[in-house]
Amino acid sequence: LYDLMWYAANPDWPPPNITLLNNAVAQSGWTRTVITETNWRTFVLERLSQVDWSQARSEVEQFVEHIEEVDLLEYDTFDRILTRRGA
Repeated sequence: LYDLMWYAANPDWPPPNITLLNNAVAQSGWTRTVITETNWRTFVLERLSQVDWSQARSEVEQFVEHIEEVDLLEYDTFDRILTRRGA
C-alpha cells in the first residue's frame, strides 16, 4: 500500500500497463468489465475501501524511513491522489 501511494502520488509516473493488468485479473477469475485507462482508478479505490487501515499502518511501520508517513495510509489519501490523477 505504501508503494502504491508513493507511485500514485507521483504525476510523472505513467499509468499502469492496462493489457498486463487485464491479463492478471483474468487469471484470477475476474468476471467484471474490462479495465481501461479511465476506470482502473475506480476499481483500485473500490478494493481499497475494504482495507483494514489500522492493520495496514501497523504492518508498514517497520519499513518506512519517516514514521509520520504512516499516518498518510488511509482511504482518503488514495481517494485524493487517484481522483486528482484521473482528472
